[in-house]
Amino acid sequence: MEILKAIAYAGFGLLMYKIASAFLSNFFPVLAGIVGLSLLFWAVEVLPGAIRRGKKNKL
Repeated sequence: MEILKAIAYAGFGLLMYKIASAFLSNFFPVLAGIVGLSLLFWAVEVLPGAIRRGKKNKL
């Protein structure tokens, strides 16, 4: 169940990355790159830690 949740979070992060980059690239291509990379970093770095902390809190 936790694996599915992690996949869903990763997919959501990727979706937000795509939306943000598509939306912003019309105006600021460089800014879109920065926002996209920061969202990607957030999805990769922050979410797994949050999921682990959530598991610890439940136990």
